[in-house]
Amino acid sequence: MFLTLLIVFTTVDKAQAQWQPFELVNGKVVIDIHLNGIPAKAIIDSGQNFHAISTDFSERYPENLKVERNKGYFVDISGPVKTPVFTSVKAKLFGADLELQYIPKVNINDADFILGLSFFKGLILQIDYPNKRLQMVPRSAIDLKSVANIEMRPEQNSTLPAIKVQVNGESTWVVLDTGYEKGLFLKRNFVIDNNLVESDVEKVEINSLTDSFYVEQFSINTLNIANYELENILSQIPLENQAAHIYQKRSRFNPDKLKRGVKTSGKLGYDVLKHFILTIDFKHYNAHLWAG
Repeated sequence: MFLTLLIVFTTVDKAQAQWQPFELVNGKVVIDIHLNGIPAKAIIDSGQNFHAISTDFSERYPENLKVERNKGYFVDISGPVKTPVFTSVKAKLFGADLELQYIPKVNINDADFILGLSFFKGLILQIDYPNKRLQMVPRSAIDLKSVANIEMRPEQNSTLPAIKVQVNGESTWVVLDTGYEKGLFLKRNFVIDNNLVESDVEKVEINSLTDSFYVEQFSINTLNIANYELENILSQIPLENQAAHIYQKRSRFNPDKLKRGVKTSGKLGYDVLKHFILTIDFKHYNAHLWAG
């Protein structure tokens, strides 16, 4: 079935769909773009509803950026953040020229820019993790719904993509986050209530968009996703009494609010996705996973 997907994709007009290489930087998918005519690096991040520009880039090229008078805010995993906003940012990527408005400045690791979920709503995105390549395909090229093998819904109070998985046999929903460098980041009460900690626990440091902080890390025995079962997946939970904003709250940069979505218990990132070719329609919440 997945071979059919590949055949259909490769017969699409090459101006619209063509494999492009990407860099893998600390578990993040990074591509080359231009910002206001300047070469830059961008992270493809399905775990953010908004785009963002790095503090470092804005300080290197202040004359190329227009700052809005009023500041905005967003909610990172470590909490609410107030930040300056740039307007009329011209971006060139995937052969398209765009003008982006209300782009927040954040301390981005590993790139100059974050491409959030809204950019990919109009097309199907395919990320071939093992071969470090990706392509964007017109939705008319494939009926992804008919071959989807992942149950996928919008997350409650956001439009982020949530997928159904089984963690040590417990069914739950997690956000599919291509910008998260680890495997699973889970709500502490979900893990404790379901007695999911069956290995040694260590304290490790992880990065969010704007900060780094410590979490507890342990191994999940089994993770079932699509038609696959993975073993010994490193997972993270907040420290006891530590606030961690897994959910994307409403903000100036992600105003969409969808009350009928599913409640999630965490997010799933690179350490799981690295084994697969992921094909995803972010608008209609259809996805296919294949271990190539």
